[in-house]
Amino acid sequence: MRAVDVTDFVQKWVSRLNMRRAKIMTTALRSFLSYARYRGDITSALIVAVPIVANSSLSSILRAIGRDEVTRLLASIDRDTPVGCRDYAMILALARLGLRSSEVVSLELDDID
Repeated sequence: MRAVDVTDFVQKWVSRLNMRRAKIMTTALRSFLSYARYRGDITSALIVAVPIVANSSLSSILRAIGRDEVTRLLASIDRDTPVGCRDYAMILALARLGLRSSEVVSLELDDID
């Protein structure tokens, strides 16, 4: 199972559900993926591939975090581990390239020139 499989699954089923049920479904999927990783059934953190269901009741959405917050976030990552290196690269791609989380999750080595 890959991150793109999770994202495709959610996009397929969320369009058929009302907002409340879509949020319940994505919450349940995150719980399942977290449990599957805990048990060792999956090795990657697919939980981050589950898209967030938009909530139209929010009056204002934070569009971006500041440079200082990004710097602190990047400094908090342990880059001595493979997971830390991956997390650092993903957050750097989000911050510097302006990629969406779904775009970062679906990146593959062949996409990098």
